[in-house]
Amino acid sequence: MSATTENESRFRLECDSGHSYRMSPTQLQDFITSDEHLCSKCKSPVFLSEELNLECHVCSMVFGVASLNEAAATIHLGCQDCVNRSFTGDSINVPNSWYELSDMYHWKVNGKRQAALARPKRADYWEGVIHFCSASAFTGIYNDRCIRANKTGLFDVPAVCLTETPVGNWEEIQEVYGQFGFVFRKRDLIKDGGGPCISISEDLLFAQKKKGFAEKVKPFVNLLRIPSATPGKKKYDYLHHREWRLPHDLAFDKVEPYAVIVGPFTTPVTGQQFGMHL
Repeated sequence: MSATTENESRFRLECDSGHSYRMSPTQLQDFITSDEHLCSKCKSPVFLSEELNLECHVCSMVFGVASLNEAAATIHLGCQDCVNRSFTGDSINVPNSWYELSDMYHWKVNGKRQAALARPKRADYWEGVIHFCSASAFTGIYNDRCIRANKTGLFDVPAVCLTETPVGNWEEIQEVYGQFGFVFRKRDLIKDGGGPCISISEDLLFAQKKKGFAEKVKPFVNLLRIPSATPGKKKYDYLHHREWRLPHDLAFDKVEPYAVIVGPFTTPVTGQQFGMHL
């Protein structure tokens, strides 16, 4: 899928009486798959002002259609090339529509992509890091192709926050930050200047402050305070987040998502399948 967003891409339709419409990709697919292709003003037939290219997100094949009826039949029939390769799900849609995104979400991988991030004999560790978020934030990030850095940590400096929590242990974090997420490889994040968050006690912070923290280190520093070690002081402990940070915006054209997470039970979908290749 191209970087064109739902709001940027509009399609023009006309009717025999001269009425015209501008539709978003999602609106157009809704209209294509409706029972009748009639003008809402005069009830005369509506037609495409130019040829429409539908696309299969599985094999990237493009299907040029000249009419709304042809488009409806193409979407309904599906990609026969993919069917011949044993794919039986929906895959042909109007490019950049949310129907295309939905089909990509439900195109589940067979586990090999997830296994590629796993470390044999180490269920507590894997090679992925995740930025969890709400559904609305997920949509905004997808449209922007970027996760914006926000002020965080001991020094309240901009950073993107992620977690290295392995698959199967997300429930607590998802309850706080959202059921959706973007997965990245640790090595890709490290190349872009990211790394594990540093949580250190007040005694160590005080010792280091005498010499000062380097500016590049500040985005990664967190206070660690537990009541048993510092009686009478408020607890400040986020070790369970297993946090990583990137000290600037995370742009997808520089660090490409490896997978996306859609809801609590959805198998991660590869970034390429999700259309993250810009």
